[in-house]
Amino acid sequence: MKTSYSIIDKLGVVGAVTAAMMMPCCLPLLGIAGATLGLGALDFDEELVQIAVQGMMVLSIGSAAWSYREHHQKLPLVFGVFSLLLVLTAFHLVFEPILVYSGLVGISIMAVLNTLERRRYAACCTPSQGSVQIHSTITCPHCGFIRKEIMPTDACQFFYECTNCHAILRPKEGDCCVYCSYGTIPCPPVQLGNVCC
Repeated sequence: MKTSYSIIDKLGVVGAVTAAMMMPCCLPLLGIAGATLGLGALDFDEELVQIAVQGMMVLSIGSAAWSYREHHQKLPLVFGVFSLLLVLTAFHLVFEPILVYSGLVGISIMAVLNTLERRRYAACCTPSQGSVQIHSTITCPHCGFIRKEIMPTDACQFFYECTNCHAILRPKEGDCCVYCSYGTIPCPPVQLGNVCC
């Protein structure tokens, strides 16, 4: 899922810049690049191209907003929203090519910052499977059934259904997840000494 949002983020940026290259009369600097790539031969309605630029930017910012929920760094999202406002101002209030150029540069910076933040978050906050034990044997307190399970490495598991009696297990008071309460090995975040979610 995280990879999907990373791809959508970049796809939105590439789509917005590519669409902007299809407006050589309005954005001559990008028009030159577009003509070099052969986009000048395509005869698109300028209004549709403007909608495409804005739509791709909204798509990219939506992905950035989702990424913010993961890494909680505001700077990429601020860059994205500000960039979108610049482009909207250019297309709906006063057309100034510099506003569109600035918006496209800003959204590109947002994508780079998001990529760096995702990598930083993954490096420091996601336990590696080599550093923790991911298998735990869980015992149902209702029927005594024992089963070896693979624990999630980046989250706590609050509910677990016993495959024998179908009882729904919940963590005991003071525990963060069912593996800490009923398993032989605590969950990976606890093994690393982190506060579990």
